[in-house]
Amino acid sequence: MTSTTKPVTLQVGDRVRERASLNCYFAQPTSANYQQIQQIAGNRRQGSIIEIETRKISNGRQCTYLRILWDGATRPTSHARQRIELAPGAPAAVDTLQ
Repeated sequence: MTSTTKPVTLQVGDRVRERASLNCYFAQPTSANYQQIQQIAGNRRQGSIIEIETRKISNGRQCTYLRILWDGATRPTSHARQRIELAPGAPAAVDTLQ
């Protein structure tokens, strides 16, 4: 089955945030700390891309990594492209990145 949606492209300067994780699905609504878990899962970091690099991983494949300066942080961190998504309300980039 093929997808008809185009992948979101990113470039330096874009506003991004972390993708949602599966952690919120393991808590049952009847759990005592369910609201706390939902709040933590919903508050994902946001920041700006300052560098895009391609690295070779152990199996020889090229993977894209992003250096992101998170809001409130002093140093950028490196994250795999698949862990990041465009922040809501941010304009989509023109450059294609796969």
